[in-house]
Amino acid sequence: MENDYIEINLPEGTNLTRRPMTDLQRRRLLCDDLEYCVTQDKDLLVTIIDEFVYHLSDKEVKEYEVLVGSIIED
Repeated sequence: MENDYIEINLPEGTNLTRRPMTDLQRRRLLCDDLEYCVTQDKDLLVTIIDEFVYHLSDKEVKEYEVLVGSIIED
């Protein structure tokens, strides 16, 4: 698959500057990478959504049902 990314093997938790990344930085980078990846592989999006919904509390499920309902009705 052709893309704009190059593969670089770095120790976990580091970036190109070799300074340790904070947990928040690692998670933000993962979000960015996943956003790109799901545009390339729709099955990955299904897997991520399934895992996300599985971990929701009952209260969170109800909140997302309301959110989705309001968007679908528009």
